[in-house]
Amino acid sequence: MRNVYDQYSQPENKLTHSLASTLREDKDLLKSFLKHVGCADPGQSAKLHIIEQSIAGDLEPPEDEAERRGLPDAWIYNDDGWCLLIESKVESRLTTDQLVRHYRTAERCGFDDITVLSIEALKTTIKPKEWLLSTTWAEIYEWLIGQKASSRWARSTADYFEVAERKFTDAGYLKEGNITVFAGIPFCKEIPYNYAEAKRLIKLALEEIRKDTAFCRDAKINPNVGGRGAITGTKSKYVWDFLRLDKSSGEDSHTAFPHFTFSISDFWVHTSITIPNSIQNQFRKNLTSLGYERFRVLIAEVVENLEPLIDREPRLSPWCTSVQRRYPSQRSVPIVDATLEFDLRTAIESTEPKVKPQEAWLKAAYDTLCNKKSNYQIQIGAVIPFEDARCVPSKELLSLVKGIWLACRPLLDVVVEDR
Repeated sequence: MRNVYDQYSQPENKLTHSLASTLREDKDLLKSFLKHVGCADPGQSAKLHIIEQSIAGDLEPPEDEAERRGLPDAWIYNDDGWCLLIESKVESRLTTDQLVRHYRTAERCGFDDITVLSIEALKTTIKPKEWLLSTTWAEIYEWLIGQKASSRWARSTADYFEVAERKFTDAGYLKEGNITVFAGIPFCKEIPYNYAEAKRLIKLALEEIRKDTAFCRDAKINPNVGGRGAITGTKSKYVWDFLRLDKSSGEDSHTAFPHFTFSISDFWVHTSITIPNSIQNQFRKNLTSLGYERFRVLIAEVVENLEPLIDREPRLSPWCTSVQRRYPSQRSVPIVDATLEFDLRTAIESTEPKVKPQEAWLKAAYDTLCNKKSNYQIQIGAVIPFEDARCVPSKELLSLVKGIWLACRPLLDVVVEDR
């Protein structure tokens, strides 16, 4: 069934239509929207008219005719000369000439209190004008998220933005910028894991983390280097991507260095420092020359660093994942020969009474690293199951992800140490 918002062919028109329809149906939301974008409230929002792809008092033309005539995407107005014109883009950028043309059209129609609002996927590059307001689709989405509890229309439109972003990205429309922002991971019993949604969330989460320049500096991350060139594997039960260590920026392959991995599976979030199979020999030697006892002390330091995060999110578990795999061909799905996953607290004295000691797991993972004869990768970090998690459904999850990576700094510093 076609979504009630899907009434246009152009991406920007789809989004503007969904927004206009919502504001038309929920006058309280309309009042909040005007305040959010910084538009002077004319009062009596119930008496405001909202039209799309047409001129006030004019019949609505076909979409292609609206494009030729340069009509605003939406027009909010009253009968006293006040109006807000909305012009939007998703892939291309708006120009000053387009916005000036809409302003003059409103003047010719007799309006004397005119504001033009531009909406784009990226921050506007147009010089400020006293009658011009600018925002992004992501900022509108974030505002909708904030209104979800009080407005079912806001909830529906936010959901539509998420679906639209996936479709636009898959169709090649959205090469730069976002329509939404990371607002947590919604997966649970009622909302099961979805590959396409997990892929969207991974992209948003890592883009948000890259913007935190202070964190990237502390974690030794280069925010300007991309992760996976293409996230593939639609039949997989997890999606992953990574951030690069600043020292690895000149390398063609990220697997020559440790890197920061973030993955979403069908039941948990996994955040780790990954020591890949093909890591440079010196980095591997830095770890293997430690000996098991010093390695165990290093892991105990990581676990201790994670304890404040466990206070914030009790479902968080310090975690190790080690895996041996092989690839029948370069692009094929790997065949997993062995996997060892365990709570790192099994190897140290822990204040968590439910975790029983079993140091053999950590020793097995380390011994295999020292004596590997196959494609072997080890990850140290933490996992957070979706069920009953406090932070996973909210933006606070990003703070935990960053905290996990910083907690693993002792391991990272030893691996990349110059000796």
